[in-house]
Order: sequence, then structure tokens, then C-alpha cells
Amino acid sequence: MAKSFKCSDIGMKCDWTTRAFNMVDLMSKIARHVDEKHNISSLSNDLKLKIDRVTKEELVR
Repeated sequence: MAKSFKCSDIGMKCDWTTRAFNMVDLMSKIARHVDEKHNISSLSNDLKLKIDRVTKEELVR
């Protein structure tokens, strides 16, 4: 199973999506994206909770 995330799911006007095999890798990708594209240099606890709530599990084929 993979984890998937859509930036728009946390209220951003952004169509970026990503996928990873675990939350550590997923959060790393998200942190890099929000820093580069949304000028958010660190993930607050509140933002991490929002991300966790909207992260989905996907079957990998």
C-alpha cells in the first residue's frame, strides 16, 4: 500500500499530488513542495495533523 496526498485537500489552490510508500517519505516530499511552492518553511503541528487526516491509502500494482 502507498500513501497519497493532494495539496488541494488541505485547502491550497494547488493541483500538486504525491505518493510514497510510508509517511516519513511522504512528509519529506510534502515539506519540500510547500517550501518551494507555498513559501512555508516548516510544517506546523496543525498542518501535519491536516495532512495526516487527508492522506489516503492506495493499492500499488
